[in-house]
Amino acid sequence: MTTSIQQTNNNQTVGFPHTPTAHQKANVSEMRMKPNDYVLFRSNEALGIEVYVNPTGLVALGFQGKKVKASFHYKFTSQESLKNHVDSFVNGLEKTAEDKAKFKAERAQPRALNVGDVLVSSWGYEQTNIDYFQVVGLVGKSSVMLQEIAKDKTTDSRGDTGKCVPVLDKFIGEPFTKKVVHGVRVTLTSYSSASKKEFTLVDGVKTFKPDFWSSYA
Repeated sequence: MTTSIQQTNNNQTVGFPHTPTAHQKANVSEMRMKPNDYVLFRSNEALGIEVYVNPTGLVALGFQGKKVKASFHYKFTSQESLKNHVDSFVNGLEKTAEDKAKFKAERAQPRALNVGDVLVSSWGYEQTNIDYFQVVGLVGKSSVMLQEIAKDKTTDSRGDTGKCVPVLDKFIGEPFTKKVVHGVRVTLTSYSSASKKEFTLVDGVKTFKPDFWSSYA
C-alpha cells in the first residue's frame, strides 16, 4: 500500500510505502519513512522539521513537529521551484512558532497594574460601548480586584455618538476579581476585555483622553 499527499501547484505527487508501526519511545525521525537514497536538505530540530530530497534534486519530502506522516511529498519541475516550496514550508512554520512564543511571553508578563489604575473596555457590534473599571485591590501575584466606575459623557449634535471619560471613585455594582494578562489587560467576557488607560497629571489631578462611543440608531 502507498500513501501520498494531494497534488498542488501542478507538481506531481510521489507515493511511497506506509510507515510501519514503531515502538512509542522510538525517535520520531527514525519512525518517519523515507527512501534510502534521499538526503536531508533542510531541518529545524526544535520544530521537528525535516525536508529530504532525492538524487535528482526534483523530489522533496517534508515532515513537521511530532508527526510521522509526511506533510508533503512532491515532484517539482525545477530545483528552483523545489527550493521555493521548501523555503515557504519551513519559514512559515518557523514564523508561526515565533509568534506563538512571543504571545506566550507577552501573556506571562508580570502584573503592571496598581490600586487606583483605570481600565477601559471598548466593545459592541455596529456600535461602540465604553466601560471603565478601577483597580480597587491586588490579589495574589497575577490578579486584580476591579469595580466598574461611572463615566462623564458628552453627546454630539446627531445624538448617537460622543465622547466620554472615567469618573474616579464613583463606583457601580460590586467588585470582582480577574487575572491579568499581558501585564495590563484582563478578559471580562467572551466578547470583551479591558486594558489599562493611560493618564496625564494636570495640577496633580489624573486627566484622561476621551474615548469615542456610539449607539445603534
